[in-house]
Amino acid sequence: MNTNCGSIITVFLIVIFLLLNITTATLYPEPWVDEVLYIDPAINLAEGNGFNSSAWPSQSKDEFWSSNSPLYPILEAAWIKVFGSELIVTRVLSYIFALFSSIFIYLGLKNYNLVRSEKLRKICIIFLLMLFPVAYAYRIGRPDILCLLLASSTFAATSFPSSRLRNALLIFSSLLTPLANLSLVFFILTIVCVGFLFFGRKILKDATLIVVGLSLGILLMLGFYWFNDSLYRFLMISVGSGHTLLGQVAQYIVFDDARVITKLKEFPMIYLKSLFWWPYTTLLVTVTYLLLLIPKINRNKINYFIIISMLSTPLVLGLLGKYTWHYSWMHISVLSIGIFYSIDQLDWQKKTIILRSCVVPLVLSALIGWPWMMGIAFSEWDERSQESIEQFAEKHISSNDTVVIDPYVYFEAKKRAKGVYGTGYGGGHG
Repeated sequence: MNTNCGSIITVFLIVIFLLLNITTATLYPEPWVDEVLYIDPAINLAEGNGFNSSAWPSQSKDEFWSSNSPLYPILEAAWIKVFGSELIVTRVLSYIFALFSSIFIYLGLKNYNLVRSEKLRKICIIFLLMLFPVAYAYRIGRPDILCLLLASSTFAATSFPSSRLRNALLIFSSLLTPLANLSLVFFILTIVCVGFLFFGRKILKDATLIVVGLSLGILLMLGFYWFNDSLYRFLMISVGSGHTLLGQVAQYIVFDDARVITKLKEFPMIYLKSLFWWPYTTLLVTVTYLLLLIPKINRNKINYFIIISMLSTPLVLGLLGKYTWHYSWMHISVLSIGIFYSIDQLDWQKKTIILRSCVVPLVLSALIGWPWMMGIAFSEWDERSQESIEQFAEKHISSNDTVVIDPYVYFEAKKRAKGVYGTGYGGGHG
């Protein structure tokens, strides 16, 4: 009876989660430049106009789109082909990715016995979906939620009993990782290296399978761009880009561009800032974690692994590429798992004060995430409605027009105009 009741409640919460997200999909956050950058090639591909974009700053509309995240727009293109290119439709796919991510994290926590209590495991994944960095990742059309999905699927795959199917799933998940985003490759490799430092040969087999999958994925992506005559452009946009520290090192070596020296001097402060991109959320969960580390039982190998992984992620990504606020879900997710692992270790009767002290910051950090987004969406419903934009576009944009648009009006213009250019479009000149 209890099991059936729990299952009913879980399904009910999932339905409510989807309904509220779908209802407010067009209200918050508003369409933003990064969303247009990744959706534009997806819509073009779905409509049979090629894998290209007239919104990308460093490529022209006639070039094959060569970002370091091809998987997300390809999946969106398949989704759009079936369901259409409305803003609400493109964002629904991200909500589905978020749900599957939570399922994979739940399985990993259960199979590794990191969180033994079923109730705590469910609270953990609900908490993760509430946190602002994670909620923002699935509320806006960027590849970040796909990255979380692949990271969590890799986590879940390593937790399954050893078998050929499990090994195949682990390799397949790792193979897709480079196609999702190169930053995700660095994130997973960082976790693997820290894990090897703490657990040694116990994870050697899994580490080998992951590296094999990542290597195959990198070769697949290079082959994908080489086959489409855009490998050089891809390398320039990713490895050679001046937007990353690694790219600036390459430019320093090749072009004697000394900008990287300044960046290296600034890096310590940039690193500290990257840990607190979302200051209120990060401070609240950090305080909670520190409280949970007071009891001696939580000062153990697993928590030390979690701490080093959390601190190393922005450090490694910042040195090898970049660690922007979009990537904060990485170290925040690791920290959140550490919190619920630590709660599960404590005796609720003996550590009542500590556990009660953790409730307030945990609840606050959850409330200023997804619930806060819902509050904005419903309280500013009329101001954020797309209706006026729809009416204006229908009245003033015809099928023969070529328009230059702000990201906020992209979706309405795209489905009506002959050609749509983003304000940041550079024609291939940056």
